[in-house]
Amino acid sequence: MAVASLSERVYRDIFRRIVAKGLLPGDPVDRRSLARDLGVSIAPVAQAVAQLEMEGFLEVAPRRGTRVRAVRREDLRAQMLLRNALECQAARLYCGAPVRANEARLRKL
Repeated sequence: MAVASLSERVYRDIFRRIVAKGLLPGDPVDRRSLARDLGVSIAPVAQAVAQLEMEGFLEVAPRRGTRVRAVRREDLRAQMLLRNALECQAARLYCGAPVRANEARLRKL
């Protein structure tokens, strides 16, 4: 559980830097420096970088390192819409039966 929360914290930090233009397209992302700056080991940084790469915010090139990708506002909006849709559907699938079973009581609340 602690590793997940650390990687999520690192993810949010890197994501915030990208969105706030603290990290610009083409800027290198040094995992060791990030780990040192955030006071974490390299493992949560590696997990966060892998997630950001999968989402299209970073690009990892063997022997060249990790760099920030150019992300257009439209790409970011589409990514957030897709993520929202997937998370809502996952919540419906996971919580659908309990919500339906308690619908009357929940509507009163």
